[in-house]
Amino acid sequence: MTRPSVLLHRAAAHWWLTFPLLTALGCALSSLFPSLHLLGWVALVPFYVGLQRCRGYRQSAWFGFITGLLTFGLSTYWMAEFITLFKNYRLVSAVAMASVYWCYCALIFVVVAIVTHRARQTRCELWLFPLALALVFAWFPVLFPWQLGNGQHPFLVAIQGVDITGVSGLDFIIGLVNVLLAQGFMRKRIRAGWQRRLAYGLLLGWFGYGAVQLHFWQKPQAANAVLAVGLVQANGPPSLNPPIAPKGYSLSYPPEMALTEQLAQQGAALVVWPEYDRQYYNLPAVKLAYQRQVAALATPMMLQSVEKTPGPDGYQKFSTITLLDAQGQETGKYQKVQRIAVAEYLPGLDQLPGVKAVVLNYLGDFFGDYQPGPGPARFQLGPLALTPLICYEVILPRFVARSVAASGGNIITVQSNNSWFGDSRVPYQHMGASVLRSVENRRPLIHAMNNGLGGVVAASGQILLQTSAKEIAGYLVEVPYSANPPTTIYQRWPWLTLGGFSIVSIVLLFRRRSVAISV
Repeated sequence: MTRPSVLLHRAAAHWWLTFPLLTALGCALSSLFPSLHLLGWVALVPFYVGLQRCRGYRQSAWFGFITGLLTFGLSTYWMAEFITLFKNYRLVSAVAMASVYWCYCALIFVVVAIVTHRARQTRCELWLFPLALALVFAWFPVLFPWQLGNGQHPFLVAIQGVDITGVSGLDFIIGLVNVLLAQGFMRKRIRAGWQRRLAYGLLLGWFGYGAVQLHFWQKPQAANAVLAVGLVQANGPPSLNPPIAPKGYSLSYPPEMALTEQLAQQGAALVVWPEYDRQYYNLPAVKLAYQRQVAALATPMMLQSVEKTPGPDGYQKFSTITLLDAQGQETGKYQKVQRIAVAEYLPGLDQLPGVKAVVLNYLGDFFGDYQPGPGPARFQLGPLALTPLICYEVILPRFVARSVAASGGNIITVQSNNSWFGDSRVPYQHMGASVLRSVENRRPLIHAMNNGLGGVVAASGQILLQTSAKEIAGYLVEVPYSANPPTTIYQRWPWLTLGGFSIVSIVLLFRRRSVAISV
């Protein structure tokens, strides 16, 4: 039997692979499984320790690439399943295609590794590592932007400070904790002890503020009104074609409408359908039937559908949310602004006919070619207002903050369809991002998902309702909201944190070289 000391020796000898794998496992597990969120506070320790062994920028970059490739390969493993569903590829081919995306995302860790290596030549390594993490995760252009703090939504005390800094501030705090733990593990001490004391002071202030804010927002008087909301879960299959009504239903009377009737009878003041095209705009008979049924129920309803309007080059296509009031009349419309690259538009290829034709031939019917909407919308519902969002948009913190500020809504609503990701953990990650958006703007958030794990989030970040996966169901929940919601610092100035981080990073990176750490 191999002794533990031998195993440790072998692991140390293969640190260039062992350390990245440990970091990848910690980051992936904390992102995919909410109950394991605390792993995020130690996941980067092996990455930081390994960077101390790197000699030169090239070795640091390769170490960062291996770490990033493993991290994104595990935390976004569902990219392979996504490709399988929309291109009908076999597993090997799908993984090969997904690997291109993972390699690209790995550059995030490459940049962090290079900055950290530069920081080792200064007295500011303690600060530049978490600053690089926060900035690169926020700014690096990827298909599905993700930030470390999104996985911390069950840690309510830790996430309260995002109403000041946004999730990037939480990313910084997570990075700072990892650095302090790593330096303690390596028994390294910073020559300037005031930096360590300042770091501990920041952590004390962050969690102290979180405890105070959580206590306030969990008090009943923080929300002085309640809205009874019906949440519909359709569990429709992924499809590029118009939906086929299940047995016993029709396009004019889908399962969602049957659930809406039940929720209206139970007292819902608003019913929210998930993102799923039911041909509301394409078929006038469907549109008229919906309006009549909503009027008969006397209950406002929100639905999403594909809308085609005349444009200069034919018809333009939009992903549109419509609010039908208690009389069945359209009183609100929101067209999706932030589209998904490749699936809904081709960034940078619109003016390259040859290249665009090749890409379109590969994507086939999967490419939607949607147009962006004019901007944020405000849905008035009696005395309160709603800020509507569609699916992907809720993972974009600065966009959500601008939308809430522009609309002045009391409640945020999100309508999503994650069926293209199969049975993966994507809905958990999607819901985690929703929680952070709720706290950043101090608004309750309603998230209707087609295939489940949607729910309702209070302004404190507490999940009031979590729906079941892969079920056709309707849920009734009372959503507490403030009649006069506050304007958070982050909502007012969503650029402030990243702007400050950028300035500080530039100053620290270009200060004179010096020996920073003594062992």
